[in-house]
Amino acid sequence: MIRIYVAMEDTLADYANAYERVRTEQSEIKFPQTIPEIRSGLAPMFGVIEGYHRLEKMRLDVWIISAASFIV
Repeated sequence: MIRIYVAMEDTLADYANAYERVRTEQSEIKFPQTIPEIRSGLAPMFGVIEGYHRLEKMRLDVWIISAASFIV
């Protein structure tokens, strides 16, 4: 089985709009990407659900990846 990795942020889910929303609504937060809740409830990008189902029908082993944010 062929395995493919698909990025969640701005590939599957609309991360950019969620990031801007947090920056606007909670301006005191310096790094919105560090809020775990920013990834919950992300809107899917246009056509991504249908595309994901097509990959599944092709019997591909689809893994969704996400870059963790942290501040050192």
